[in-house]
Amino acid sequence: MVTGYLVTVPRTVKDQTITSPVSPNILHLEHPREVLGHPEPEPELEMKLRPEMKLGTEPEQAMEQALDGTLHPIVNLRTIERNDGVVLAEARGTIPNIPLRRTGGAGDLRMSLQVHDDPSNFRTRLGYYGELYLARLGQREERHIGFLSAWRISRSSAWLPDGAPIYVREWLRSALDRTTDDEIRTSLRALMDENGDPRNEVNSFNPEVWAQLGDTDSDVIYFPLIWISASVSGQGIISHAFTLFYRLLTGGTLPAFYNVNGPITVALEPGIPNSPEYSRLWREIVTRQDHESGYSFELRCLEKLTRMYERNGYNYCRSIYDSRVMARVVYPVARDPADRLMMPPDPPPLAEAGRTPPSSQSRPSPPRRNPGDPPDNDNSPTPGPSRPPIVPPGVRTATMGKSPQIRPPVPRKTAQARGDYEWDDIYNASP
Repeated sequence: MVTGYLVTVPRTVKDQTITSPVSPNILHLEHPREVLGHPEPEPELEMKLRPEMKLGTEPEQAMEQALDGTLHPIVNLRTIERNDGVVLAEARGTIPNIPLRRTGGAGDLRMSLQVHDDPSNFRTRLGYYGELYLARLGQREERHIGFLSAWRISRSSAWLPDGAPIYVREWLRSALDRTTDDEIRTSLRALMDENGDPRNEVNSFNPEVWAQLGDTDSDVIYFPLIWISASVSGQGIISHAFTLFYRLLTGGTLPAFYNVNGPITVALEPGIPNSPEYSRLWREIVTRQDHESGYSFELRCLEKLTRMYERNGYNYCRSIYDSRVMARVVYPVARDPADRLMMPPDPPPLAEAGRTPPSSQSRPSPPRRNPGDPPDNDNSPTPGPSRPPIVPPGVRTATMGKSPQIRPPVPRKTAQARGDYEWDDIYNASP
């Protein structure tokens, strides 16, 4: 079981990788930050197809050599938080020969789970970033196809003078500030009260999560963003991605002070990313129909996401009239013999023209309760007012003045029965 910890991580150069040993009891980081540098978003990031490019090809770019002698995959998208953070540890694992449902064939899915510090200097959270790469059978080069971006909230890191844990002040009692951190605050507050105790409503909808939250020594993992490339949507990637994430998180491949040794609550909230790069699937494949309002389209997408997360063990924790946070309890998974710890960490660099769009998401607000409805009706959404998206002030991409990588448009869904198409690679809005 991980207990309280506090560590100081010296930082001198932005994006420097930490390779020095760190004290075991940690999840709680304090360090000076010389450059916070949150860039501003570019207004339009639509990708256009150059006439000389063939459909399905990517622009050529030199691949960099990794420390183990292999070539790094080209990474064009990465969250700001991960890009600005310092990588403290990296574990790698692969699931070979996964079936690709939509196109047929198979491929090897690899994850690089990168533990990174918090550029915003919150004292009770640590980033766990699972970057995904796919190599189809017969292909030698891996392709970056997505990521699972998560924060681990430590509930036993340190205590305030009044005896309350620090995470209570940072996440359950602090004022909302209209940044992407509000998504974590509101989701945690849907699960716990201002003292950190699980809410009674959670027991009615998700008793396993309620019981786990009652263990104040257990932490919480929250996914603010899960992104799978639109080009591999419908291939059944997300279930394997969750499996890899849980295995590398809990299997003992990471150093002991980053590994999760017991059951842990994992939470998320479905939604659609605000950034064009992350929402390409919704704009080009799912698309809004002529008769749909914006709110109806968001609800339809939300229902697809909800079904996908339910297939992966997540369930609502409150009535959707109050919150759409979904959660599950994850138990430790045995490591695969091929899983390995990278010493020192050696994640792929962001491509020269790579982007770091904001990871905020847009979600339809909970529906209005009609007069006379029972307290916990059913979870069928009814129209309600939309909530404005949260976009951090002063955020821009990391590629100001650079030419964007050109990508071909994603082919629309071909003739296929409605029930046959697996929309299981649609990220949540909480990737």
